[in-house]
Amino acid sequence: MDEVRRRLAAGQYAQAARACEDVEIDGAEASQNEALWEVQIACKLIAGDTDGARFSWKRMPDRFRQGPQVQALGKVLETLWRRDFAAFHREKGGHPWCQTLQPLMAALSQEVHAQIEAEIQQAYSTIALQDLCALLAISREEGIQVVERNGWTLDGDFAHVVEAPAQAEAALPENAIHSLTKYVVHLDSSK
Repeated sequence: MDEVRRRLAAGQYAQAARACEDVEIDGAEASQNEALWEVQIACKLIAGDTDGARFSWKRMPDRFRQGPQVQALGKVLETLWRRDFAAFHREKGGHPWCQTLQPLMAALSQEVHAQIEAEIQQAYSTIALQDLCALLAISREEGIQVVERNGWTLDGDFAHVVEAPAQAEAALPENAIHSLTKYVVHLDSSK
């Protein structure tokens, strides 16, 4: 469990989830420690591994699923699985999290916000500020800050989304172009 704590302190959530799995594989401690399962599921969600979080949920011993923290975490997992972001915000904010899960839920909230913003940037050219705020469960003022932070423009009650610049494709080296040209010439001459 020390490795899990170290990874959590460093903000290495995917590695913390793997460390939880290592403890789970070792056996004895995992069968007695409900917090280990909570941390494992939360870390997988933060790392964007919703499938892995679901499998961890299914592997969790039934006796641990009855606790209020685990029940609430299960509801959060379900909302992310369904990609119901409004329900995610309700479930996350509607439960008093224990000291262990509070920082993890804050990190999860930041990751979900970043994911929603990235998806908006890909899928929308214009979005109503009210819809943006509803997706992120934030106030109008915070929505304006999101618009400004992402370099989008605000026109009345609508945000005009600026696409993130596409990463430049790697240019082919000159010898690769030469080889490709020779190959095409060879194909043309063999007709």
